[in-house]
Amino acid sequence: MSIKSKLQRAYVSLMMRIVGRGLAIASRVDSDTAYELKHLPAEMTVAMRVYPNGPCCLLQHTGTYLSYLGVRDSCDADMEIIFKHLQHAWLLYTFQEDTPTAFAHNRIVLDGEVHHATVFNRCLSRLMILILPRLLAKRAVKRYPVIALRDKFSLASAIYLRMPFERTRAAL
Repeated sequence: MSIKSKLQRAYVSLMMRIVGRGLAIASRVDSDTAYELKHLPAEMTVAMRVYPNGPCCLLQHTGTYLSYLGVRDSCDADMEIIFKHLQHAWLLYTFQEDTPTAFAHNRIVLDGEVHHATVFNRCLSRLMILILPRLLAKRAVKRYPVIALRDKFSLASAIYLRMPFERTRAAL
């Protein structure tokens, strides 16, 4: 394994931690994310995984919010969002490509129900809109909505300030 691929793997693993913890926190502090999550079944587990043997971020819907279960080498989940290669995850997490484009280019595989993935993608887009600067967020999501700067700043700061303290929880 080259140094470049080791660095890419470390970066993707770090971004999966940030996204996983960010989604767990956003599900508690952002009413729009919480509203979207009402459409997911309770105790559903969601995994974002890199094939063939890359990192795997695991989240669980508790019925009211998401719990971050950590980054693992292997995991079982009700719904899996699978990057076919580390380079594909790299493109997405460096904001060179948005999720719909990655799906269109067949770089991401979904193992689960499409409507659950749609809900999860809306939550993920909302998180990117909140925590990223507008210039990066426009590259990460398909449509950037109108959001008041005060709301964006208060929600982003709530997410970022809680992120270091977000614990990895055991599966329900």
